[in-house]
Amino acid sequence: MLTGLIAGMTAMGLDAFEAACLSVYVHGKAGDYAASGKGRAGMTAADVSEAIAYVLKR
Repeated sequence: MLTGLIAGMTAMGLDAFEAACLSVYVHGKAGDYAASGKGRAGMTAADVSEAIAYVLKR
């Protein structure tokens, strides 16, 4: 997922460093959001993937 975020941000016009930094932040926030709903032990990659959309909309 992180690689896809970086590629998508780069395709939107961000330079590689900015895209990587923003993507790591979004990925981490999505993981935190998914963990708050499912618990760290119970969350899956699909939960994080769904949370990315939520984080990007905020």
